[in-house]
Amino acid sequence: MGEAPDYPPGPRGPEDAESGVRVSMSRDQFEFAAREVAKVPEATSVRFEERGAAYLELTLSREGTELHRAMVFPIPADSD
Repeated sequence: MGEAPDYPPGPRGPEDAESGVRVSMSRDQFEFAAREVAKVPEATSVRFEERGAAYLELTLSREGTELHRAMVFPIPADSD
């Protein structure tokens, strides 16, 4: 038998207890992102990339072609 493949670190599926990458955002940021996604109904892929200081870059694409990009600015969550 051959050796098991050398998988990169990270979770392998829902049964794996190892944490994956997390992106946290306020409800307002999420709603802004949802509006941006709705502007491009032909998009089939949504990617968020952390840009530091709570900024996120949103990229919408279809079949590897970028269709739209937007910066999701930090919006402070309501303080309770």
